[in-house]
Amino acid sequence: TPVITSSSPCIGSDLVLYASGGNLFSWAGPNGFLSTSANPIIHNATSIHAGLYQVTVTDADGCQSTGSVNVTVSDAPMTTIQSYNATCGASNGFIDMSVYSGTMPFAYTWSNGTTTQDNYALGRGNYIVTVTDANGCMNTASASVGEVNGPNVVLTGMNVLCHGTSTGSIESVVSGGTTPYR
Repeated sequence: TPVITSSSPCIGSDLVLYASGGNLFSWAGPNGFLSTSANPIIHNATSIHAGLYQVTVTDADGCQSTGSVNVTVSDAPMTTIQSYNATCGASNGFIDMSVYSGTMPFAYTWSNGTTTQDNYALGRGNYIVTVTDANGCMNTASASVGEVNGPNVVLTGMNVLCHGTSTGSIESVVSGGTTPYR
């Protein structure tokens, strides 16, 4: 009796079929799949590769046995991200993430060490998250948090009255942000 197994691929990864117990192998599967390899590989698997795969294994004495394995190709988790800016100099920005597709539960690994779905108390910067579902399928996404309400500077210049004199000036008017200014 042949031993037959398969990898549990995510969409876009490799589907590997495994058979042992003989010398010759004859595989058949969805969408006209045929192979004589003991361990055939389907690269960049999609949902059309899901289904029942059968193999006939022949040993050195010419004896044959048939077995099968049902393969599921899982969707990777997909995300939508909304970023909310931080106030200038503060860590009060956040990233709101929704996950659709994939298989719950999900695990989250953010570039700043956070392991929750949403990421809070953020300063200005770029953040990367890897979402892993229950099947081990992964997706990576990124978001940027900006800053708002910083100081605004308006400069008004007065030209020098005569060459070589020190009569020119620049006046600055600062508004917004948090005083005192440096």
